[in-house]
Amino acid sequence: MDNGSDTISTTSLGLRRKFKALILLMILGLSLYSISLPFFLNKSNNAVDSESVQKILAISTRINNSHVFSETINVNYEIEQNITLVFNESISGNPIPGANGTYQWSFHSNQSMNGSGSLEDKGLGLYLLDFDTELRDIGTYDLIVILNRTGYDIGYASLKIVICKRNLNASVIYETSVVTQTQIAQTILNITDAIDHSIVNISKSNITWVENSIPASQVTYTNVTNGVFSLNVTTDNLLSDYDISISFMTNEYSNFTYEFDFNVSQFYVQAIINQTSFTIVENSGFYFSIELINPLNGSRISDAIVLLFINNRNIRIEPLGNGLYGRYISLLEEGMLISVYDIMHDYSGVLCVYYGDFSIESSPEIKVTVIHQTIFGIPLFYFLILVSLMIFAIGLVSYNILYPNLVKRKTSEDKKSRKD
Repeated sequence: MDNGSDTISTTSLGLRRKFKALILLMILGLSLYSISLPFFLNKSNNAVDSESVQKILAISTRINNSHVFSETINVNYEIEQNITLVFNESISGNPIPGANGTYQWSFHSNQSMNGSGSLEDKGLGLYLLDFDTELRDIGTYDLIVILNRTGYDIGYASLKIVICKRNLNASVIYETSVVTQTQIAQTILNITDAIDHSIVNISKSNITWVENSIPASQVTYTNVTNGVFSLNVTTDNLLSDYDISISFMTNEYSNFTYEFDFNVSQFYVQAIINQTSFTIVENSGFYFSIELINPLNGSRISDAIVLLFINNRNIRIEPLGNGLYGRYISLLEEGMLISVYDIMHDYSGVLCVYYGDFSIESSPEIKVTVIHQTIFGIPLFYFLILVSLMIFAIGLVSYNILYPNLVKRKTSEDKKSRKD
């Protein structure tokens, strides 16, 4: 009986050992999944008091839901940029609060510039990284972030913070896109920060421009003063479309280029001609008058040279003051003789105006029609010829009628004298 009891006890002990070994294998297998679960080990034999055992295993973690978190962040110079990271469980996705967060940094172009810092726990699994980007130099910074909490895998994040140059902006205060010769083509710009719109003063050495077919001597500029930049172009000998590329450069700002485009057109004087067609009698004249206006400002031009080119002669029209010009033109005085054999003669001419290097936009044709003097609708020349012919005819008729009678009378008187 005792031997049987020993055999049963031995068998029971062997079963318990096998059961414990199985439990250990299960625990070892579950530990490979990086999860946290409670386990309870119950003894079925009343000879051993029941007990419970709880084992917490390390849980795999993520930062911003990524096992391998890496990101590049661009920040403008002197701009504050705070970065918020989320520390999550990889299984449930729930944020993990209460972690210890640190970071190490190095300057990309100079590894001797480096440092470290701590993250601020904002609660609810949020961690704030304040790298003081508003105080850093322009360039690239490499950061390694480490988040650690007991019972969890360490979370790593790789950050690259690039502090970039700021951008410039130009607002046009005044600009002439179309000018005429003798005018100044000008652009006046207000140079500002593209982010906060503050005034940016740029030194003279940091302003350049490229002219397109414009002599450099004709381009002048006023340096940026309180953010205002003025570029002037004299338009002498220019007559086309032009563009100038103006570049602004500073250490803190990206290079900025502004295109100044303008057109230079011919300068034309506006001529108001009172009369363009004249009909006159031979050997007389006509009065020609004109008014000259500056189309740029509407003022009158009093110092121009005005010529009337007609019948191969240049006749100067005299200035009368206040933009008015006029002259009485005598055909006889100007030597424009008319053939007496023509009943009428036409002249055509063109007006020429010279004001500096410029003339009028277009000149209408000036017409002068000369007619002969008439008597009873007959030109005077032909009327005089006709009268002369009539006198000659009357004289001839009279002679043919009167001369024979005179001869007879004379013969009769001679005969009578001889008788006596």
